[in-house]
Amino acid sequence: MKTALKFGADFRVYDRGIKPGDDHAKWILYPVHEGETQTWYEFSAKNRVAHSTRKNLLIGIVDDEGDVTYYTVSWIRP
Repeated sequence: MKTALKFGADFRVYDRGIKPGDDHAKWILYPVHEGETQTWYEFSAKNRVAHSTRKNLLIGIVDDEGDVTYYTVSWIRP
């Protein structure tokens, strides 16, 4: 995991065993506290950043105990 400021995200996440610089990150990660609300515009912007950088969107929901539940978001073509 590395920072992803240049992508407009919080973190970029690599597959296990991949060293940053040897290959590209597979995901960009946005941590969100479970009490936060996100508008559809904010969600759409995050998804657009992931899509334009050819990465999958990973949302990490952080609860009050500090546990994180991860959700991946990806495009589906009908």
